[in-house]
Amino acid sequence: VVVVVVVVVVVVVVVVVVVVVGAPRLFLLLLLLLLYSFLLLLLLLLLLLLLLREFFLSFFSPFFSSSSSSSCFSFFFFFFFFFFFFFFFFFFFLLLLSCIFFPYLDLQPPPPPPPPPPPPPPPPPPPPPLLLPSLPKSLYLFFFI
Repeated sequence: VVVVVVVVVVVVVVVVVVVVVGAPRLFLLLLLLLLYSFLLLLLLLLLLLLLLREFFLSFFSPFFSSSSSSSCFSFFFFFFFFFFFFFFFFFFFLLLLSCIFFPYLDLQPPPPPPPPPPPPPPPPPPPPPLLLPSLPKSLYLFFFI
């Protein structure tokens, strides 16, 4: 119980310090995962030690006494309680962290904005006015008369 309280206090202190200092969220996420994996490893080690204790007690005692059976019952209760509670809490915590932090992580820079469309081509220049070819003066005289 003391170990669990110490680890929880350490996690809270580290989270507060990291948030106040302004460390990147990815670093905070990795640090929390490291601390909780350390907590789970510690609990599994404690369970292994209890299992070894029960094994040696049952091996060296000639008969199963009532105290041994009660300690065996307490071991299995302890094992199932911590196994289900902490693994459920760990995966729920990971899910919660992923929902909170992953949308805001800048793991890669955003793609550059698409280039603006090219300006439309300028309208074609108006055609030059049609000029009549110059006619010889004799034709003018012909039409005039």
